[in-house]
Amino acid sequence: MFTMLVFAALGPAIGGLVVIATLVFLGFNVTTHDASVWFLSATIWGLWLAYPIGAFPALLVGGIFAVVDYDRQRSTLLAAAFVGLMAGVVWVLSMGHSPGDSLMSNAIVAGSGIATVCCWWLRRRRAS
Repeated sequence: MFTMLVFAALGPAIGGLVVIATLVFLGFNVTTHDASVWFLSATIWGLWLAYPIGAFPALLVGGIFAVVDYDRQRSTLLAAAFVGLMAGVVWVLSMGHSPGDSLMSNAIVAGSGIATVCCWWLRRRRAS
């Protein structure tokens, strides 16, 4: 249960920050100072959207690790990265796009992978 809570509480925020940072710093042709202002604005105004969009997928991914690591730690960093990236690919495909189509699709896949690895590591730290 703790695993699923970690994923649901932190996964959408981490993934949302990755998507926002990717879109702002790689998607706009602005100076570093302007990009930082855009990033701050986008984070303030848009990060809350990460929860209604990403909470359910984060719970599903957290559930996978809760089952695999039920009685002892079995999952690896490579497995966490793979599951996270595949969850991002499935999420992008479910929206009718394909990975690699756009910066947004790539940002979603990367955000899912990074968020999964971060949550896996944080949850793992408690177990050790």
